[in-house]
Amino acid sequence: EYTERLYRELYMGYTEFKESDMIVKGMLLTYSEEVALKTRREEAKRYKEREKKVIEETRLETARKMKDLNFSADQIAIVFGLSPDEIAKL
Repeated sequence: EYTERLYRELYMGYTEFKESDMIVKGMLLTYSEEVALKTRREEAKRYKEREKKVIEETRLETARKMKDLNFSADQIAIVFGLSPDEIAKL
């Protein structure tokens, strides 16, 4: 965005750059779109990572509560797919 503004400020008054102006504007727009797409992809990736973390934390917290309620290790293992060592660490 700033590059496009700078370009306009520098070359807007020059008529000999009119044809190249259209090409550069197209290139800047394409670059801006690429940056926006990359940013959206990175945000989606970060969101998925946070989502996985929250799901895992919720899963373990629920398993802890089940353990506190005296559910057996076998029951917890069946529900959450945890190993005996993981259940012991809760």
